[in-house]
Amino acid sequence: MALLCYIDLGVKMLDVVKDLHYEDLRNELHPSYFFESDEYKMFIIRLPKIVDDKLTAYNTGFTIDQNNIYIYDKASDSLKFFSDSSLDMYNYIDKLVDDSILILGNYIEQFLVIEESLYSKNLSSNFMDYWFELKKDLLRIERIYLRALTMLKMFIKSYETDEMFPKYKFLDIEEHLDRNQRDTSLILSKLDTIYNYYVTIKNDKLNNSVYILTLVSVIFLPLNLVVGFFGINTTDLFFTDTPEGSMSVIYLLLFLFIFMIILIPVSLKIYKKIFGRFLNR
Repeated sequence: MALLCYIDLGVKMLDVVKDLHYEDLRNELHPSYFFESDEYKMFIIRLPKIVDDKLTAYNTGFTIDQNNIYIYDKASDSLKFFSDSSLDMYNYIDKLVDDSILILGNYIEQFLVIEESLYSKNLSSNFMDYWFELKKDLLRIERIYLRALTMLKMFIKSYETDEMFPKYKFLDIEEHLDRNQRDTSLILSKLDTIYNYYVTIKNDKLNNSVYILTLVSVIFLPLNLVVGFFGINTTDLFFTDTPEGSMSVIYLLLFLFIFMIILIPVSLKIYKKIFGRFLNR
């Protein structure tokens, strides 16, 4: 008889809920939501969930009248009697929040692995792919938590005058959601930091490569000019009539090579000294 009574309660509640709100309960993509009227209240909480190793979100919908709480059952596409105590509703939602904390903890561990690999300069070739996937999922988690937190605050506020409502229990859930949302924001900020560090490392490597190429070009450019000059097909070149003309050219090239190698570091020191004095002024 009790089961039939509960089924009847669910059917009656279904008759009261507006079609628009029933569609909201049925919509698996609906964000967290709270609605209040004289006839009933509706609370949908959406939290992160992992399905087949991919991040998704799961909705749990409740409708509440003056005496009873009903939960939307997706399998039967109907409202079913849940409880007549808000404490049972708290225990149910608290379990969902605890499960989502484990999911966030897993993402934090992934971030720590990426951060350690970057700071130890043991980077994977797929570093940016990992970074992008982690950033994308954490942004989604942050949005989910922020929306759930906002709707939960509205839900708690609507029961402020109800002495039977376990306000401090739900405030505990609010604190957990708020902490999760702040932790997610912190990890996102750190992700931006390690991205900037990663870009800095890549730019430094590129700058060093360009610097080395520039030095090589500066050293060998005079040599190329000399070789090109003596490669001109004319009869009045230097050393043309000299018996050891080829060796003279080789000595000249060696002299230029050694001179450029010495000249460049000396020039850099002079430049830094002059530039340093200019900055001091």
